[in-house]
Amino acid sequence: MTSADLLSEAVARLYASDPDVFTERRGVLVAQARAAGETSAAKSIAGLRKPTRSAWIVNQLVRADPGVPSRLAALGDELRAAEGSLAGAKIRELSQARRQLIDALVRQALKMAGLHSPPAALREEVTATFAAALADPQVAEQMAAGTLVRAERRAGFGYGAVAAPVPVPSPAGGPPVPAERAAEAA
Repeated sequence: MTSADLLSEAVARLYASDPDVFTERRGVLVAQARAAGETSAAKSIAGLRKPTRSAWIVNQLVRADPGVPSRLAALGDELRAAEGSLAGAKIRELSQARRQLIDALVRQALKMAGLHSPPAALREEVTATFAAALADPQVAEQMAAGTLVRAERRAGFGYGAVAAPVPVPSPAGGPPVPAERAAEAA
């Protein structure tokens, strides 16, 4: 078995496993790779990060239904196109489809994980991760691998989403000035 095969098999086994046994299994797989003389694979396996519970839940759904990331990405593409053309009615229609798809995926993922009454924070992280995959094709690609290690978040939607302006201290020591006003004054 090659180093790449060992790593690939370890990734599949670890990210399909419950996070509670991740560290123990990773140690066993590292030891097996070392015993096989594959020190490079052992080092790579040792570097694999344990997923949070919410990331694990999303990974399990994606492993069971590999079409999830492409459905999210396709709807995201439609929303970006509607946003770009300023098609208000289409944006409203697709926004409703977005809510329905994300809600359905969250329910499906939590049910699959055996969580009928999950903590609100866990539900929010799973929801935010699906929303991030819909808004960002790169997150959808990462999700497709089924190896997320943490919940993902994106503010806003699409390419028009902008980070909130950071207040800049006033030169006279007064109250902070919004960044765009500070730039205008310069």
